[in-house]
Amino acid sequence: MLPDQRTPDDDVCPVGDDLFAELYRASKLGLPALVATVSPDIRAMLALFCYHRSHLYEMGLAIAASCDEDDLVESGGRVGAALFARSREAPNAEPVASYYTARRKITLATGFSREMPGMDGEPEKEINEAVVTEVVPDVLSLGEIQRVLQSLLSEGVSIRDLGAIVESVGDKARITRDPSLLAEYARQALGRAITAPHLDPMQTLRVITLDPTVEQELATSITQTSDGEYLAMEPTRAQAVLTAVKGQSDQASARGGIRPVLLCSARVRRHVRRLLESSVPHLPVCSYNEVAPGISVETIGVVSA
Repeated sequence: MLPDQRTPDDDVCPVGDDLFAELYRASKLGLPALVATVSPDIRAMLALFCYHRSHLYEMGLAIAASCDEDDLVESGGRVGAALFARSREAPNAEPVASYYTARRKITLATGFSREMPGMDGEPEKEINEAVVTEVVPDVLSLGEIQRVLQSLLSEGVSIRDLGAIVESVGDKARITRDPSLLAEYARQALGRAITAPHLDPMQTLRVITLDPTVEQELATSITQTSDGEYLAMEPTRAQAVLTAVKGQSDQASARGGIRPVLLCSARVRRHVRRLLESSVPHLPVCSYNEVAPGISVETIGVVSA
């Protein structure tokens, strides 16, 4: 017999505020791509969280349509079982293909939406269907695009402008199908949005840069394998670079609480981010290609090691 209810704390949303805001703003057709970035257990809890709130009820049904019955029952007991049944009865309910549990093919032609730049709060505009159909599934699969989205989300990059992301990775997919590298191309398309939170009131980006010799050493240490690229730098040298970056970051914080960005070439950016993520997780790492025209850049430190 199922318990009456096994839901988590009803006042606590199981996903972060930023992702929930993205989900809330998404159109009915844009929701699947965002939901697909959430693991099955968290997705079930999110469906129940929304289902219990009248203003989020329809969103709860849409998310539940992508969940397995076992996950919903595990999180919500009888309520989860009822939600599963109702989500399958909802008009036009379509299960959401997921990176974790893809069970059926869907296309992105009607699955992505984007907001027009600079129109915060205005109704979202649908992407030109031709842009999407040119990319999926002939150029990239849905799963590959979802991995790009997850890579962006892992660094706190908004994926609200899905149209720009799909278009940029579609253009570069003829060069590479590596999701990590495609995410770098997507970052370049989203550059203005990525750097905006780090600008001071004078629209100046305060940055720490890498000494050219250090950057060259990092670039030559990147090794290509069948599983993608990784940084094969000698451990003592990697630690020396890490220590030098942390020192520059700490110095900046000590000078009036400046929160700089580490600026480097696109070639090494993601590898530098991985090198720093455990010891200097708060330091954003951007590439020169992400700095939009018109933004003033002030170098406040140079990493030498």
